[in-house]
Formats: sequence, structure tokens, C-alpha cells
Amino acid sequence: MRKILIAVAAVAGLVVGAAPASATEHREVIGGVYATYMTFSQGNAQGSNGAVLPAIWMDRATSRNASSWDGRLGLRTNSNWTGGLRHENYWWRTCFETQSHKILCGSWFHA
Repeated sequence: MRKILIAVAAVAGLVVGAAPASATEHREVIGGVYATYMTFSQGNAQGSNGAVLPAIWMDRATSRNASSWDGRLGLRTNSNWTGGLRHENYWWRTCFETQSHKILCGSWFHA
């Protein structure tokens, strides 16, 4: 009887549109120093970085081998958070500018 009640509760959660327990997250270390994050949840993409830097943003493209991209979406300055946008069917990456004005980007990621 207990197993049946648990199953019913799980189904009820899906019926009312309960949020997923976890989001799809991509983490990587760039240049051996900076950790970047792309999180995909409920149709949104959010990019961030683990340190306050002069500028942080997200790029998106139609493929991981794109020759052009939309560039500097959700730009934040002197921050460690880039913001979020609808991910739709794009490939995403985080980019940032270091204190020495070098621009570094993560690899393309698709949820």
C-alpha cells in the first residue's frame, strides 16, 4: 500500500506542473583559473562565473560550429552573474574579460 501512495504522490506532482528537482548545468574551468557555469531550467539559460570580473556575458549561436554568434547577451560589468534568457534552440557559452583585458570564452553547450 505504501508504494502505491508514493506513486500517486509522484504522479500528482507531475500533473500540477511541479518544477524539476534539478536543472541541466554545465561547468568548466577556463585557463585553469576561472570557473564558468551554464544552467538550463524551464526554458531559460543562465550563465555565470565564479569571480567578479570587468565584464561577463553570454553568447548564443545556431550551432556549436557557428561562424557568427549574437554576442554579449546579458552583459554585466564588475559582476559575477550574467543573467538569463530564453534558451530556445541555440548553443550557448559564457565569455568574460579578465583584469588584463583578455577575453576568454567557454565551450559551446546545448541543453
